[in-house]
Amino acid sequence: MPQGMLRSWEIDMTQARRRILFWVLVVALIAIGAIIQARAHGEAESPPHAASLKTDPDAEFITEENALLQEFRCALSVISLQLPLAEEECGRAIALSPQDPIGYKYRGFLYLLEHRFADAEADLLEAVTLYPQDADSQAGYAQALTGQGRFGEAVTRFGVALMLAPADVRFLAARCWARSAEGKDFPAALQDCNRAIRLEPGNAVSYDSRGLVYLRLGKAAQARNDYATALKLQPERATALFGRGIAELRLKQIDKA
Repeated sequence: MPQGMLRSWEIDMTQARRRILFWVLVVALIAIGAIIQARAHGEAESPPHAASLKTDPDAEFITEENALLQEFRCALSVISLQLPLAEEECGRAIALSPQDPIGYKYRGFLYLLEHRFADAEADLLEAVTLYPQDADSQAGYAQALTGQGRFGEAVTRFGVALMLAPADVRFLAARCWARSAEGKDFPAALQDCNRAIRLEPGNAVSYDSRGLVYLRLGKAAQARNDYATALKLQPERATALFGRGIAELRLKQIDKA
């Protein structure tokens, strides 16, 4: 396969999309805590009288509990991959609490899953503007940039996420991949992937990302080995199958490829 095809935007996009589901599902473990934390953050900055305002005495009074429940429904629908429902639920959460990051965050994740990267960028930028301390939102914003082929910007944003969560292997592997796709700093890309593998040797994504680095460095045998490891850990990982095939072609192992 020509080297230019490996570097094409279409292939970069395909591999970027397939790693989205991995780290979005991990967010499920901290969803409730993140919602409560963000709500507390928002309440601390809200004017004291804001919750008591009513524009229509006959209208149903929207309480903080209603808004919190709607945010939970938004997050749950995304985590459970009920995508058409999720957009509606998250839209309602945003309408109830436009100054709270949760609705924007999870609708941004939804858009990532649907490969609507420009929409994801807009929502996740809003989320990180409202609550910059959320590492997952920062990484999601970076992933939206990666999906649009804006790798240099993505590397910078993954750096922000890693400042907040330095040992998060998801972010390390994703920045490794973005650096490799950008093609400007392969040593730094390897450093990210190597650290991710040291932190979590059983993570298929890290080997998959490092395989791309080795491919782009022309180290086909090392790339093949990393893709093979990724496939042992996750046998149906399509990007690793594809990358191993490219490596085998370069090694003249045509039948295997």
